[in-house]
Amino acid sequence: MNRDLSATLLRHWLLVTLAAIPVWSHTIEEPDNEVIRKLDNIELRQYALHVVAEVVLNATAEEAGNQAFPILAGYIFGKNKGEKKFAMTAPVTQAAVPGGMQVQCVLPKGLTLVSAPEPLDARVQLRLVPASQWAAIRYSGTWSQSNYEEHLALLKAALDKAGVATQGEPVLARYNAPFTPWFLRRNEVWLALRRCRCNHGSPPCSPRNPPRRFIDLQAKGPYALWHHTHDFAPLGAGTLLRDTVRDRLPAGWLGARAGGSVVASDRERIFEYRARKIDARFGA
Repeated sequence: MNRDLSATLLRHWLLVTLAAIPVWSHTIEEPDNEVIRKLDNIELRQYALHVVAEVVLNATAEEAGNQAFPILAGYIFGKNKGEKKFAMTAPVTQAAVPGGMQVQCVLPKGLTLVSAPEPLDARVQLRLVPASQWAAIRYSGTWSQSNYEEHLALLKAALDKAGVATQGEPVLARYNAPFTPWFLRRNEVWLALRRCRCNHGSPPCSPRNPPRRFIDLQAKGPYALWHHTHDFAPLGAGTLLRDTVRDRLPAGWLGARAGGSVVASDRERIFEYRARKIDARFGA
């Protein structure tokens, strides 16, 4: 086969392949999330509560995805009580847990643990994932372990440099069908932001830049979003503390209208309390 014929066949193969690929990452449903900070190519995100179907397999990291796919796809495409079929969602996530590798697929919005049909395969379990914050790095290419470990190392290094604390096992998130060419795939590695105690639930203690800045991000609590930045700067013989708060109530505009005055009062109470504590501690 000559070089021109090979090049022509390759072009035809690419055109056919690309035409056959659905616009996966642009049209498929994902859990509600919001980017709360960017660090170059890394995003810190807040995810809303959602429901997943999961399976735990005694398999290696590279084997788990292939073994889990037919099990979870079976549930999604009707292997459940009622034979209900769902639209595909993204991402499919994978992480190490006691007993093996846990693979999860997100169920469509609107489904709850009560309304989601019961799986017929006992290996499939339904789980409610609470609102949470994650740091994510995005990359393309194959689903190889080496590609994953390379980007996990980049993510950890960037977060360490920025002073962002994390917890738990890393997560591999896949957004594309297995037949998607490697160069068009969207892959991500996630690390959960570390939580600490506070009046608004359990915010991750990050990102921080002692002694100049730290940020409280609500992980669980009454707000749909609580993002509180504390900035410190020298001021004469003392220190200037500047607060920047971004918050949002659940239920969109209805929640804002119904609870706006309550939020304002709550915010005033929080900062009045802190002012008293600072005055008592430092004599400000």
